[in-house]
Amino acid sequence: LLYTTHTQQGAARERYYGSEWHWEDTGLPEQYLPIFVPEPGMCDFSHAISVMAHVINAVSREHEEVTKSSVYPTFAAKTTSVTNGVSKLWQLGAFQAHAAGGFVSFTDEEMLAIHHQGKENFLSMAERYAGIPQGTLDRNKLWGGMIRRPAAYKNMYEPVRKILPAICADRGHVVMTECGELEGLGVGLVVGFLPSPNDGICRSWLEGYMALAPYHRNKLVYIPDYSFELVEAGTAGSDFWVEIPLVGHEGCGTSGRQCARNGIPTISTMGGGNIEWMREFDPETGEGNGFFMKIDTDPLSLYSAMKEVSDLYYAHRDEGNMNYLRLMRNVLEDGESLDVKYAIRKYERIFEYLTRPVFGTEELVA
Repeated sequence: LLYTTHTQQGAARERYYGSEWHWEDTGLPEQYLPIFVPEPGMCDFSHAISVMAHVINAVSREHEEVTKSSVYPTFAAKTTSVTNGVSKLWQLGAFQAHAAGGFVSFTDEEMLAIHHQGKENFLSMAERYAGIPQGTLDRNKLWGGMIRRPAAYKNMYEPVRKILPAICADRGHVVMTECGELEGLGVGLVVGFLPSPNDGICRSWLEGYMALAPYHRNKLVYIPDYSFELVEAGTAGSDFWVEIPLVGHEGCGTSGRQCARNGIPTISTMGGGNIEWMREFDPETGEGNGFFMKIDTDPLSLYSAMKEVSDLYYAHRDEGNMNYLRLMRNVLEDGESLDVKYAIRKYERIFEYLTRPVFGTEELVA
């Protein structure tokens, strides 16, 4: 039995308390009671599956370490990890056509044209979702995307709010923020999420973005929704992606990986699955594929990373500097290593381990 856990968050572990459950309703023999009820008054399905599983699998290396140290420390010896992969179905069709021959098979101009098609689709969809007239959002502007299922640890509001005037201000302008005076970045930001009614923290984010959007009209687009088509468009058409969960709290994080299949760089905190494949882009050498918000609660760390993207984008748009295109190509090429086929091979090794005639005689390594 293989148990794959996709998050270390307590709220995602299936537990029932007090009058929420009755053992007799399970229909299970009494011998299973200690497995499902590790402490009085709580029925814990996640504990039960952890006891019964022969292997517990996390979805990134960091997630594995957190699972071993603080989530299921009793079962550390049988815990491993297979980092999530991403299907090529998230990739724009034009990029898929080139992938078989390697991404060196098309020119920078062709790469940029494919991206512009994705960007047009994303911004058109954002306008439709937000009730903005078609063609209103500036297609020549640098646009970031942050469309995720909301949870408090995903850190989607406070760091952005505190520097938002500078994010949205035109380049060359200096504006006052909660972090002091900062240069404008010329960034448009599409934010999309829809919290559950009982999630007070994320509902306060919704209210905050709804209040801020009119002050940054057509530069901050908040969409109180989350859908497959919106995520698909965003991860194929934004100019950069923002994925900044609190370190140690993200299982893997897959939206930045979906972006990578389309040459879109991600700004990430130093956690989750991103630290396994992302490398800070160096404009001097042209090496690297993304940008890190080095302190997960520091708005200025986010500002610094966004400024790097902004400088690269506008240097290309206005001066013809090629570093932004080098970055895109690096992301595309490195994104191939995130293909789900590699994760499937690692799962195959786990199942081979589980089905050996003499089970458990070798070290478990995914």
